[in-house]
Amino acid sequence: MTQRRADGKQPAQSTGRRGKSLPAALCGAVGRIILLLVIVVCLPAPLARVCGYEVYNVVSGSMEPAIPVGSAVFVRPAPPAQLCAQDVIAFQSHGTVITHRVVQNNTLESSLVTQGDANLQPDPEAVPYGSVIGRVERHVPGLGWLLGASTGASGRLYLVCLAAAGALLSLVPVLLQKRQGPGTGERRQAEPGPARPSGAPEREKPGMAERVRRVLMLLLAVVLVVSLGGYALTQRRARQQRQAYTDLAQQYTAAPGPAQGAAAQGSASDAPPITVDFQALQAANSDIVGWIYCEGTQISYPVLYGETNDTYLRQDAEKNYNVAGSIFIEAQNSADFSDVNTILYGHHMNDGSMFAALENWQDQAFWDAHPVLWLFTPAQTYRLAPFSAYETSAYSETYTIFSAPCEQLNTYLRAAQERSAVQAGAAPDGTARYVLLSTCASAFDSGEARSVLHCVLEPAA
Repeated sequence: MTQRRADGKQPAQSTGRRGKSLPAALCGAVGRIILLLVIVVCLPAPLARVCGYEVYNVVSGSMEPAIPVGSAVFVRPAPPAQLCAQDVIAFQSHGTVITHRVVQNNTLESSLVTQGDANLQPDPEAVPYGSVIGRVERHVPGLGWLLGASTGASGRLYLVCLAAAGALLSLVPVLLQKRQGPGTGERRQAEPGPARPSGAPEREKPGMAERVRRVLMLLLAVVLVVSLGGYALTQRRARQQRQAYTDLAQQYTAAPGPAQGAAAQGSASDAPPITVDFQALQAANSDIVGWIYCEGTQISYPVLYGETNDTYLRQDAEKNYNVAGSIFIEAQNSADFSDVNTILYGHHMNDGSMFAALENWQDQAFWDAHPVLWLFTPAQTYRLAPFSAYETSAYSETYTIFSAPCEQLNTYLRAAQERSAVQAGAAPDGTARYVLLSTCASAFDSGEARSVLHCVLEPAA
């Protein structure tokens, strides 16, 4: 039985569109969440700077548990003379930014004594007032990793793709509503005008707002497709590059044979874990002078020596273009590791390949679990024994090259050991040879930051 309203009008009939509103609402909600995520990633750093803060990514565990690795710290400038014990500050040290706690403020000497919460002793060098950036007023765990992941070409591409997808999804409910018309409420009363043929649909010309919305949807769809295409191409290229090095390792390296294994009895750090076919490698490319390997990591790559540092920056061991490049020796060094200290460079790839693992040695647990790397050359097999890991500037004195032992080398080695982010024991005495492994740091605040690992070069028996 049909009921009639008090005003005499028929109640609105269901249009059957209620079922379609739930998917549309879900699309809109997901789109807004994605846009909110993009804003969360993009907004903190510029907004913090507007509010007078600098933002830094914590990449070592020297302040744990108070400030975990991966946190973003917000630093506000503060007069150094007014800093007190227990204040956490950020300061410049040898070209990099350190976050440690104030132990003592020596106002007469205009310097601060600092210490990491996880360190057993105060920092070996006092912090001059001129090196102080400011006081750490707050930190957000995990935000540093998120901000760091959004830097670089690939990170920005991900953000553009997410923003376009979020905007498109958030516009879906509006688009469906415009196409379907009102789903509830009273039917519109007939308006005077020319009669429409029976059964002909009523058409309305889109207004300016609707046309703008349609153009915006089209542009967003184009951005999304292009971004997804770029992302897919980047991932495909990265897989191909990883596979190229995997194939190279399978072709030219092998587990030691029974005789070699029996001859290398003892601890695992005494036995070379692989053998390398340098005769075949150098027949393929005479610039291959070594192979570096670390068990339990992705580090298993040929070492190249080019005419300049640009030769193998974006070229693999087979001389093909490769955005990951190669592990290569500093061009000013000798190719046979005969210098007192030799520098090896490698890219920090987002997938963890090449030298991305170097920053892990700044974590004490990882350091303890990986006490040795291996360097194979045609003439000799070496152990690489780490003695210091930290973050520094690309232009710091860390990249000084020494061709022979000297007092300056001893000072350099002591300074390197003192700057280590982990407890690494006594500093070497300068009588051995050394290798410095270097890669870009993942910190988002500086494109010139580097993660480095100092190692003693020890001939294997």
